[in-house]
Amino acid sequence: MKESKWRRAEHTLGATLTDSLKALYDFYGTETVSYLARLYEPEIGGFYYADSARDTVGFLPDIESTTQALEILSDGGIAGDCQTDIATVLPEGIKQSILRFAKELQDPEDGYFYHPQWGKSIGSSRKGRDLNSSLWVIRRMGGTPLYPSALDRLSGKSNAAPSIAAHMASREALTEYLAAHDVNADSHAVGHLLESQASQLKALGLSDLVCDYLDEHQLENGLWQPIHPRPYTALSGLLKIGSFYRIAGRQMKNCAGMVDAAIEIVLSDKDPIYVILVYNPWGGLRYALRNMRLANETAEKEGKPLPYDLNAAYGRVREAAPRMIAKTIEKLRRFQKPGGSFSYLQARSAPETQGVPVSLGLCEGDVNGTALAMNTMTATIFEVLGVPRVPLYGDEERRLLLKMLETARVAKKSERAN
Repeated sequence: MKESKWRRAEHTLGATLTDSLKALYDFYGTETVSYLARLYEPEIGGFYYADSARDTVGFLPDIESTTQALEILSDGGIAGDCQTDIATVLPEGIKQSILRFAKELQDPEDGYFYHPQWGKSIGSSRKGRDLNSSLWVIRRMGGTPLYPSALDRLSGKSNAAPSIAAHMASREALTEYLAAHDVNADSHAVGHLLESQASQLKALGLSDLVCDYLDEHQLENGLWQPIHPRPYTALSGLLKIGSFYRIAGRQMKNCAGMVDAAIEIVLSDKDPIYVILVYNPWGGLRYALRNMRLANETAEKEGKPLPYDLNAAYGRVREAAPRMIAKTIEKLRRFQKPGGSFSYLQARSAPETQGVPVSLGLCEGDVNGTALAMNTMTATIFEVLGVPRVPLYGDEERRLLLKMLETARVAKKSERAN
C-alpha cells in the first residue's frame, strides 16, 4: 500500500489513528481477491457461498453471494478507487454472464427472483434479500429485469399484477403483524425481518407505519432493548432498525445515547458467536451518527436549535477509535480462515443462511462472513471517522482478478459424504 493513499486520512485523523487503520489493512492482506475469484462459476455467471458449495453436488451459486463478492472487490478499490464500480473493468463477456445469471432467476408471474436449488418455498427475509440483490446486480451490470420487478408492481409503476404478502395487504394487516413481533424482546430478529422487507413496504406506502411503530417502542437509551444482558443483540437491533429508517427515508429519534452504547460494545470482551456481531456495533454507530447529522441539518434549515453536539460525538469516537480498531482485529481473528477469507461462525462456514442451505459448514471461509469482516466493516469505520475510504487493492490485484476470472473453469463436484 503506497503511503500516499494514507496522507489524506492522516491529515484529518493524525498519525496514531491512521496507524490503527493501516494495522487493520495489514491484518486483511490482499489474498481475498484470489479467494473470491475461485468461487466464480463461469458456466452460470455467479459466485458460490463457500468452497464446499463450489465442490459439492447440490449447491449452486446464489445472487446474494454474487452481490457480496462484487461489493468486496468494487468497494476495495479493484477498479482504481473505492467509488469506481467493478463493472467498469470487467470484460464484457463476464459482465454479460453475471447479468444473465441474475436476470434468469426472475419469475415472470410475480417479479421476484428464485434459485433453482431452493425454489419458491422460502421465507420473507430470503425472498426480500434476493429481490434486492438481483436488482442491484442487474443495475450494476448495465441491464434491466426481464419482467416488471416485484417493487415496480407493488408501487404501481407497472400494470402487471403484484403479489402481495398477506401481512402487507392493508394497514390493518400490517398493524397486526407488527403487534405479533416483540421488538423490545429481540430487536435484532424483528429489525432483521423488517429490514429485509423494507423496499417492499416502501413501495406499498407502508414504511411510515412501521417507523411510527418503531418510534413508539424506542426505549430511553435510544435503543429498542436494554444493553444488558444481551449487548450484541441490542446493538444489532440498532443496525437493522437504522437501515429500515434509511430505506424508508425517515430519521431515528433520540440518538445521543446510541453513540456511547456502540463504543462500549465494540470495546467489550464479550465473545461474539457470529462475525456479524463484531460488525453490528460499528454499523449501529454509523446509523446513530448519520441520523444525528441529518437531524442537525433539518433543524438548521428550519432555523431551530441543533438537537445534537456532533463535534463532541465525533470527538468521543475518534478518541476511542484506536482501541476500538485493535479490539475489532482481536475479535476478527477468531473468524479468520486461510486464503484471505473469514467465516460466519468462528470455527466454520454457516451451513444455512436465511433458512436455506448454502454450504457444508466446514472449517472454511464464506462470502457472507468475508463481506462483513472486510468490505462492510471498512466502509463503516471510515464513515464514522469522517474520512474517505482508502483502497485495499491496486493494479496488481486487478490484473490477478481479471486473469483468474477469464481463465476460470467449471467446478468439479463430488457427491456429499454420507
